Amino acid sequence: MNQPSPRRLSVELLEDRTTPTASPWLNAGKLTLSFVPDGTDTGGGTPSNLMATLGTSAQASWEQEILRAFQTWAVQANINVAVVSDQGQPLGTPGLTQGDPRFGDIRIAARPLGDPETGGLAQTITADGTGGTWAGDMILNSQASIGIGGTGGQADLFTVALHEAGHSFGFPDETTDPTSVMYTTYQPRTGLSPADIAAVRSVYGPPSGDPFGSGLWNSTTDSAFDLTGTGNLTAVSADVAKVGGAEVFQFTTPSARTGITGLTVNVQAAGVSLFTPQVTILDGNGNAVVGAVAPGPLTNTLSITLPNYSPSTTYYVQVQGAGTDVFSAGAYNLRLNYSPVSYGNTFNLGATYVNSGRGQNHTAATAQTLGFSSFTQATSFSSVGAIATAGVTDWYRITPMSLSFSTGTLTVGVVGLDAKGLLPTVAVYNSAGRQLPSAVVANENGTFTVQLAGQQAWTTYYLQVSAANPAGVNATGRYALWADLSQIAPTTFTALTTATLTAAANTTYSQITTTDTRLIQFSLSATTTAGTTAAVRATIFDAQGRSVFTTVAVAGAPLVTGSLWLPGGTYTVVFNAATAAGSLFPGLTYQLSFRDRSEPIDPYPIDPLNPSPPASPPPPAPPSGPVVVVSPPAPLPPIGVVIGPLISPLLGL
Repeated sequence: MNQPSPRRLSVELLEDRTTPTASPWLNAGKLTLSFVPDGTDTGGGTPSNLMATLGTSAQASWEQEILRAFQTWAVQANINVAVVSDQGQPLGTPGLTQGDPRFGDIRIAARPLGDPETGGLAQTITADGTGGTWAGDMILNSQASIGIGGTGGQADLFTVALHEAGHSFGFPDETTDPTSVMYTTYQPRTGLSPADIAAVRSVYGPPSGDPFGSGLWNSTTDSAFDLTGTGNLTAVSADVAKVGGAEVFQFTTPSARTGITGLTVNVQAAGVSLFTPQVTILDGNGNAVVGAVAPGPLTNTLSITLPNYSPSTTYYVQVQGAGTDVFSAGAYNLRLNYSPVSYGNTFNLGATYVNSGRGQNHTAATAQTLGFSSFTQATSFSSVGAIATAGVTDWYRITPMSLSFSTGTLTVGVVGLDAKGLLPTVAVYNSAGRQLPSAVVANENGTFTVQLAGQQAWTTYYLQVSAANPAGVNATGRYALWADLSQIAPTTFTALTTATLTAAANTTYSQITTTDTRLIQFSLSATTTAGTTAAVRATIFDAQGRSVFTTVAVAGAPLVTGSLWLPGGTYTVVFNAATAAGSLFPGLTYQLSFRDRSEPIDPYPIDPLNPSPPASPPPPAPPSGPVVVVSPPAPLPPIGVVIGPLISPLLGL
């Protein structure tokens, strides 16, 4: 019997994928990941069913398979991913793209995404630098058959997660190289291809280790780093940067007169990385005294008490991976916990590379110079600050530096950190004080992000943070600012519909159709020549007449955006405009656009009758149709569609 060819998806590509590199996370050395509790809103009121889909009895096993996929990427570059708890806030909730304490930077969930033939096995929101807590999140399709090992017609969980993890780190689908894990046709995988490794290192850099021996080789007592002789260190942040690597630290216990009578050595990888450590304490002759091995990446912190403690005695502590798999490399914190009193100094413990606004940077002349977000990424910056007085602005100065490229896209974003607090905006200026034209790519949930194409490395830029409405109720509060210069194509939106509303016809209707479930980001803008405040509201209703989305754009103000999961189907969009005073004359012109935030071309399901795909799959078919189609604006709603009372776009402005 001839083997049938793998089935294919057919969607419209919405953005240029020819750029070879990705937009990196601001601090990839300190990424976090969390598993979303069942019942968490994944968008549109649809609860996550991750535990129910993959099984509560085998939870540790499937969690480790997903973690193994992410760690397979991480060990090849300057990336560390740590597991943290998830408090169950809705996906996409307002907050920090990286470092939000309520959940991981990358969140793992599941929900129905439609028929796997069209909706795919999973969808991930690529980390594209535009901001928002959606970035990097992976959503498994609970309607697909996925399991460990991919037996019995199931798709292999590790293979699916390995592909999706690539999206989470910022890489698009690969359409020409079938050896890449990012290739669009599902094939069982065991690891990255040479091209995948080169790609992740080109963005995040190869593993570089730390100042204590780097962990790139099997260190011995002869090359041990002397903690006591180098500042009397008793706590350091370190990194076994390569599978098979090890680090050895030498220390001398304090003299008896200090009153110290005991020592516990603590190696903590939990909350730092997925490293699974093996720790051994050796005596001054290099003989093992005591040791321990962590159970796995979900339980990866060790505490070892030194038996028969002796003062003024030299010991060594060796840290290496517990095995030979990908969990045998990563970052960790080492502590020498002397008792009964504290003793010694720390070095670089928990460094975050986040700048803090000093509060005296209210003009371009006093702009605060920002340091790099991490020592491996000289093109990324971040800072936290606050606008304490209405009408005040904060200024920052950055100079991206790169030896690998000269021209790229500068992405700058800001997000308010207080509930009902500051709604910020950001503008970019050159060193001559001229504001540079920029495109707004996100303006939702307190996040405001702009992009500037064709910007130069080794060039100084000034960033101005201000309130969107300095006279409004959201004019003060804390914020986080980030900036990144990368070789990525600027984010673009696809226009859906445009029309002009007047006093005589201030409402119009359109229909949009989605072919399958996608995370869609809509943008709405408005212009008018009227001399008064005018605005337009766009409201999307499903087939049952329920409002699933609404947003308001003020004429002449930056466009606004909003993201939501839209299941496949037909929806009615209602646009209604109004002015604060006078007549809507000569009219208000609006434009609704969209982009697909989820990766639309994912690994394909295995045919249960043909679980083994061809060794050399054919290239994917060209896209044949749009994700969203739209009908022209009309003065009346479609036949059979009932729309309730409309809300004024001026309400709350």
